[in-house]
Amino acid sequence: MVFYSGSETGLLRVIEWAGIALFTLTLLLLLLVLLMRARLIMRERRWQRFLSVWQPILMGSIEIATSNVPRLAHRDLPNFLLLWNHLHESLLDESKDHLNQIAYALSINEVALRMLGRRNLRDRLLAVITLGQLREPAAWNSLLTIAHGHPPLLSVTAARSLVMIDPGKAIPELLPLLASRGDWPPPRVADTLQTAGADVISDPIARAAIAASASALDQAENPVGEDEARPLRNAARLVRYLNLAYNVSAVPAARTIARSSHNPEVLAACLRLLNSAEDLEIVRRCLAHEAWPVRVQAAAAMGRIGEDQDAPGLIGLLSDKQWWVRYRAAQALARLPSMTVHRLKAIQTSQANPFARDMLAQILAEIALQ
Repeated sequence: MVFYSGSETGLLRVIEWAGIALFTLTLLLLLLVLLMRARLIMRERRWQRFLSVWQPILMGSIEIATSNVPRLAHRDLPNFLLLWNHLHESLLDESKDHLNQIAYALSINEVALRMLGRRNLRDRLLAVITLGQLREPAAWNSLLTIAHGHPPLLSVTAARSLVMIDPGKAIPELLPLLASRGDWPPPRVADTLQTAGADVISDPIARAAIAASASALDQAENPVGEDEARPLRNAARLVRYLNLAYNVSAVPAARTIARSSHNPEVLAACLRLLNSAEDLEIVRRCLAHEAWPVRVQAAAAMGRIGEDQDAPGLIGLLSDKQWWVRYRAAQALARLPSMTVHRLKAIQTSQANPFARDMLAQILAEIALQ
């Protein structure tokens, strides 16, 4: 016969209750998994039922406009907005108008305006995108407020919707934000500007870039505190987007800015646009800039506009510490008007720096493959 002491009995009870608790917890987790699985299946079935009704209607409206549509259930609203916006992004103007006709028949514009006031970020994003696609003028003030003061994703999306509603009116409002909102992703900003079109943005963005650069230069000469670098960042952002404008506006602006600016980011952005012989003075000066991104862009510009007399400057860059500087310099050297393969090989042989010889060897190999 085995006897248990009081302490052993207490320990057994603790183990017993721990086992029961663990078993209960396992059952609860299993139940939770089953409920989540059931919810997922129900959601998928609801989505398929929704598609079976609305996908044929929306796809049919691409060819033939209609306002004769069934009632949209409130629970299907998010699915409808997702499908409707997805189709909108892939269609041309006339078909977009047909989709808008269906949306107005369902009072989607009024629904989206109410959704702007919700706390849920997903709902607000859907509303902002939808109102832009609808080109809803009643949303203008609300979208402008969102563009000015809300988190990056929501505010930059609101900026694009403003452009879709009225690009000519939106661009002057948004240019100060494009300069100051460093938290806006550049690809999203570029997409917004492209949505507006070069006809709309070219002159305004060129004027804004020149003004921002002048302000940055004045601030640099008369610093007033911790924010003295902000105008430089603003100018650099605007100059970066000059490549989306027509050359007739962008190139003179880049030339004007490059002649006065000393900021590496601004200079590098300007050099990407310079493409004529009158820019050679600027480009030659930048070949010796202390910032290697500027030297890279200066060498690349030499590949477009360089003259035979620029060979010594480019040869000097073949020994640069930065690989990209050496590569662009070698490319530019090969593109000079009177440059030949024989002369490139002679320059390669004369180089004492092994990096310079290797880079010219790479360029010669690339030429041989062309």
